[in-house]
Amino acid sequence: SSGCSRRSISMSSDCISPSPAPGTCPAEHVVVDWESWLLVHFYWPLATQLLLSAAFLLVFHPAYVEAYYKRGSAFQRFVKTYIGTSDAGKVARPQYLVALCTLQQLGSAIAVCIWIWHTYRRETTPASRLALLMLSGIDALSWSAGRLRAGCQVSGLWRLDALVDVLTSVPILMRTFSPSVFPEGYDDWLSLHFLRSYSALHSFERARRVAQLDKHTAGMTQVMVQLVLRIAALLTVMAGTTLTFEILGDPWWAVDSFFVTHADDRVSFLQMVYWIVVSITTVGYGDFAPKTVITRVLTIIFIVVGVASVYLIQYSFSEMRRQQHEGTGKYWQRNWGEERHVVVILCHNGSASRMASLIHGFLQELLHASHNETEDHHDHASSVWAHIRLWLHGAPPAHQQTWPDVVFLSPTKWAEDGELGGHGGGADARTFRKFLEATEDF
Repeated sequence: SSGCSRRSISMSSDCISPSPAPGTCPAEHVVVDWESWLLVHFYWPLATQLLLSAAFLLVFHPAYVEAYYKRGSAFQRFVKTYIGTSDAGKVARPQYLVALCTLQQLGSAIAVCIWIWHTYRRETTPASRLALLMLSGIDALSWSAGRLRAGCQVSGLWRLDALVDVLTSVPILMRTFSPSVFPEGYDDWLSLHFLRSYSALHSFERARRVAQLDKHTAGMTQVMVQLVLRIAALLTVMAGTTLTFEILGDPWWAVDSFFVTHADDRVSFLQMVYWIVVSITTVGYGDFAPKTVITRVLTIIFIVVGVASVYLIQYSFSEMRRQQHEGTGKYWQRNWGEERHVVVILCHNGSASRMASLIHGFLQELLHASHNETEDHHDHASSVWAHIRLWLHGAPPAHQQTWPDVVFLSPTKWAEDGELGGHGGGADARTFRKFLEATEDF
């Protein structure tokens, strides 16, 4: 039938010899039907995700809010003690949530190993399907805890970790509890369980945040474990995605159209984009090379310009991260509603003069005259999207001041006149008010 996974094994002449070349036999041709694969691994999870979104929007989130904010709520104590919230990630008794994260981490690793075994066997077995069903139970518990932690909000359903749970668990549950709707003759060995490698990484990071592992294990050990998990997740997801779509082949709407050049090369625009990216990133697979003199000269220019552009892009990102880390950069008023305030938390010992340059630059940008001009924001909207954004963000009426209120918070109080400020004092110690008064720009 159209839903079947068809395969045939061909033996090359090297395999018949007494000492075949390693890794060359047998060669197996596998054909997996696109429609059946999409139905099982995309349409069913998508339908489930939409139904869950509607249920959370109409039922679960209102029920969560009512139960959580009820006076003397036992549900609120349960959430704060064992699960936590998005605002308060630390819990009083994290051992249960850490144990669940550890189970999911181990289960995700086992699921990835089963998926790899399926790709070599080209079929599932009753034992492997039973194992994946049991692992889906652990994923369901972790998914439920994550949704409670997110306050049963619809946005929490569309987080990457929640999407991975749905994409990998729904096909297993449908095959077990609704086999009649499964495509006839279809074996879902080519599943998306390689995405569980990300679940293993996410479970470790969540356990680290909840349990404050910095107090119990060495920082270098955590960094090394996290690094190994990130590399494993990156390699597994990329390799699994490439393998899946190479086996499935191109769907009818993604078939490329090629031109035959004078050198008998089959080229297309998409292939040229692929080749340019491979070239300017200095990868160079060697699957294509220009043949004409004009193209070779242009390729030299393109590679030089492309490599320089990649370097500039990397530099721009690193500079942006540095500015965010240092608290510099350009200020932009995001919300024109009633909440027009900026809160600055100074993680310092409290001496204003020791952070004078940082505060000075920050206030210069924040309180610059260009941000306090009396203007009609609606008249300066340059596009339809700008008008919509202004309306959604609650733009102020015409001719309204846009200066925000600035609030500075510090772990310790600012030094009073003549007092010791933090780790220093004397002439260096002064109040924050005097620091501002001494600054002529303000």
